[in-house]
Amino acid sequence: MSAMRILTKKREIDAFLGILRKRGAGVSPEVLKKTGEILASVRRGGDQAVKRYTRRFDGHTRLRLTPAIIQRYAEKADKGVVSALKLAARRIKRFHQRQKEASWSVSEEGIRLGQVIRPIRRVGVYVPGGAAAYPS
Repeated sequence: MSAMRILTKKREIDAFLGILRKRGAGVSPEVLKKTGEILASVRRGGDQAVKRYTRRFDGHTRLRLTPAIIQRYAEKADKGVVSALKLAARRIKRFHQRQKEASWSVSEEGIRLGQVIRPIRRVGVYVPGGAAAYPS
């Protein structure tokens, strides 16, 4: 792992930005087109479209696992893997606890400004199958 560097010279910054720009250059126009089609389909078709793509790419249609299904999979899982996942979950939670923001407001001359922080009750996330695993 490399140490953090603070870039202050224009040529260093420009060189670094050039590296970042090249990272996205490898995405083919076909991939961008297909991705756009999938996103448009999901915008139009909602959960039904997501189910179609989940069936097509991952071989199933579940958008949400029940606690009973999760428990069945957990019982089949390697105990070392379960232990590692629990450790990762504790670390992730501890990390993000420090990121919590609080609501705030200020009033001045009859005008109230502020920010309200509310948790999101439920979020849908599609994590594609494949060679990589992203348990967090």
